[in-house]
Amino acid sequence: MAEPSFEDLYKQLEEKAARLDDGKLPLEESIKLYEEGVGLVDRLREMLTSAELRVRTLERRLADDEFELREMDDGSEGTYDSGQDGD
Repeated sequence: MAEPSFEDLYKQLEEKAARLDDGKLPLEESIKLYEEGVGLVDRLREMLTSAELRVRTLERRLADDEFELREMDDGSEGTYDSGQDGD
């Protein structure tokens, strides 16, 4: 079975929080829901950290590939990687 998405886990957390906010649950059930919510927060935090790492990696790749426009022999514009000596 596939791992639940961030959005699915977040929805579960919101539902648990709403049930806790209602204030009509017995103490033990409230504590159980709170513990489950903390577990969801941990999983969501891990997913966000992973996503942030992926974005930073992509940003570094873009920063390393500095493209510039230059005029081609036929008068059109093209790109080249200014960090490369050429092939």
